[in-house]
Amino acid sequence: MESLMDTLVDRRANKNAGRIPFPAPTYAQVRCFFGGLVRAMYRLEVVGADRLPVTGPMVIAPNHDSVLDGIILGAAISRELRFLGKAELWQSRLLG
Repeated sequence: MESLMDTLVDRRANKNAGRIPFPAPTYAQVRCFFGGLVRAMYRLEVVGADRLPVTGPMVIAPNHDSVLDGIILGAAISRELRFLGKAELWQSRLLG
């Protein structure tokens, strides 16, 4: 079994392994870009947004009509979103 010191040294050495050499865009930057793109390309109408809680957990389960659903949902809802997907999605070359 590794000692605590070995574990800490190993983690510190591998801290930057696999990282991109520039800062990743933040959620707000990505949302601003894609939100503007969606609003420029489509006439986005949100119905019932006043019924969504401002804070706390919520589950949104839209019909999945296209690959753009997540991007459009992010443009339509003002809260930061988390997405669920089946494990096979992470086995693709694009996401995995």
